Amino acid sequence: MKKIWLFGRIFLSLLLSLFFITGFVLYFSYFFTEKIYIDNVKKNIYSQFETIKTFININNQDVFSLPIWQVKQLDKVGMFTNIEKSNFPIKTIFTKQQDVVFFQTYYNGYNIIIWKKLIDLGQIRYYYFQTWIKILFFVFIISILISYFLTKFVLSPFDNIILFLKNYNLWDKKTLQNNYKWTDIWFLIDNINNFINQINKTYLQKQELVEQISHQLKTPLMQIQSSLDLIELNIKDQQDLEKIEQIRQIIENMSKTIAQLNFIQQENYNLKKEEISLYELINSIFLDLSSLIKRKNLKIDIKWDKKVFENKELLHTLFENLILNAILYNKENWKIEVFLNENKVVIKDTWKGIKNTEKVFEKFYRESDLENGTWLGLSIVKKIIENLWWEIEIKSKVGEGTEVLIKFD
Repeated sequence: MKKIWLFGRIFLSLLLSLFFITGFVLYFSYFFTEKIYIDNVKKNIYSQFETIKTFININNQDVFSLPIWQVKQLDKVGMFTNIEKSNFPIKTIFTKQQDVVFFQTYYNGYNIIIWKKLIDLGQIRYYYFQTWIKILFFVFIISILISYFLTKFVLSPFDNIILFLKNYNLWDKKTLQNNYKWTDIWFLIDNINNFINQINKTYLQKQELVEQISHQLKTPLMQIQSSLDLIELNIKDQQDLEKIEQIRQIIENMSKTIAQLNFIQQENYNLKKEEISLYELINSIFLDLSSLIKRKNLKIDIKWDKKVFENKELLHTLFENLILNAILYNKENWKIEVFLNENKVVIKDTWKGIKNTEKVFEKFYRESDLENGTWLGLSIVKKIIENLWWEIEIKSKVGEGTEVLIKFD
């Protein structure tokens, strides 16, 4: 849209400018051509007047007429004369009226009138009109070509910037090439590169922080797990054993959070792809989560099947997070439906619903009435969807349920 807007402005500016310049040149060219033409006609009329004077001086008679050859010559050039003997002299006039050059005067007892119709002037005008139309056509074409190349030249740096930023990945650590020294574009790209360097620096610091946190948490969790194993061997009381199991569950949740943080930390997945039956994959996830399903007495309905060529580990993580949410936030004795169509997967649950579907993909976001969890599942889902170049959409009504729609090619 911006290209069309800029192209239109350049095109109109050029078109109007060239129209004005060519119109100005053609107008004055015609003006001088007409002036020269009329001046030549006047010279011819004056020359004819001198010829008539000569004949009058030679043939001083009451009735005067030009020789036949002279009349024919005048007719040939479109010039006419009227010579009459008169005692009442007429006023001398030499003028152009519309498309006629008119001359009258009195000489030696004769009223002399000479005029010429400017027939050739009409042809000159027609020629200039045709020329003007042709020039305007070429001006139009030239304006389009110049506007196109000017638009391309002006927007080329911005197209490169947009393309770079569109395909920019933090892990590439690339910056924009800047070949526009000491121009506004140069300063723009320089500022963008400085901004990218700051982002890269922050990104690296974030990576290091997550890695350090993960490392610092894993070691004590393993030590606690080992200590619990030893303690459990010497405990017989059922209540104490239940408390130990609760601690184990907390450790498991923390370990899962660390694993999810590390998963989100990855920026590029170069994983092996294979043909996968989505029905078999999703069904296996439901089987793995069968204890949760039985606890809520949920009915599972998977319709149809679809095979895709992707990485099984990524898809398993993707659908496991979505299905786990559908189980955790579903009502007892209700159901979960999965539809596997030609180019989409739909997962529907029935119960709580989501109040703010726009924020659910943010890290650590959870709604106040939802159960405890790591609150990273949908962030992982979004990351996998983007890596697969798929699309995801969540539709939800509070108190009715949630529908997750995944589209793929």
